[in-house]
Amino acid sequence: MKLIRNLVSLLFVFVFLFHFIFFIISASYVFYLKNHNPVTTPLMELRKRQYDVSGVKHSFVKLSKVPKSFVRMILIAEDCNFYKHSGIDTEGLKLALQKNMEKGKYYYGGSTISQQTARTLFLTPEKSFIRKYLELILTFEMEFILGKDRILELYLNYAEWGKGIFGVQAASRYFFGKSVRELTEEEAMSLIAILPNPRKYTPFSTSKLVQSRIELIKSYYYQQ
Repeated sequence: MKLIRNLVSLLFVFVFLFHFIFFIISASYVFYLKNHNPVTTPLMELRKRQYDVSGVKHSFVKLSKVPKSFVRMILIAEDCNFYKHSGIDTEGLKLALQKNMEKGKYYYGGSTISQQTARTLFLTPEKSFIRKYLELILTFEMEFILGKDRILELYLNYAEWGKGIFGVQAASRYFFGKSVRELTEEEAMSLIAILPNPRKYTPFSTSKLVQSRIELIKSYYYQQ
């Protein structure tokens, strides 16, 4: 019994130290992100290695320079309760958990824009419960320290939008040869529609997934 108690104590100390160190490092970087834009992210570095290239397409645009119509569309498609929740959409998580249990493996994420931003800026895209746990911690830190507008700005600028393409401005120029401010509503919808799998689809794709997302955005966008 003494051996078991000692092992439990060591495990407790290890878990405590891990969380303490993780909190200190991650919170420090989140504070840094409040006024600084990262030069690169773990996902960018991963894609460089995968594609065997020295750089990716990326440019930064302030949230104030992104059309409000585009912001409305992306909230419709990715996280309609973004400005209402505290980083976690509990209903979305319940649905994701149910689907994962049905499949018998981790498949659906149910991620909010805040969670996606935390994953993009700090983690890599592999699906695991440990990564999801760390993602939740980072999400709450970002919500508390950065606020909604800054999270959304970082999301728009560091989301993956194609093979080696990061950020809405780079994606807009790559696919349509123009700034995001110059996109038509149809172009904006088609660009947003590929976010679930940007390495597989382009805004010109005729796949059922892309087209169904375009129709979803249209239906809600024109109702408002």
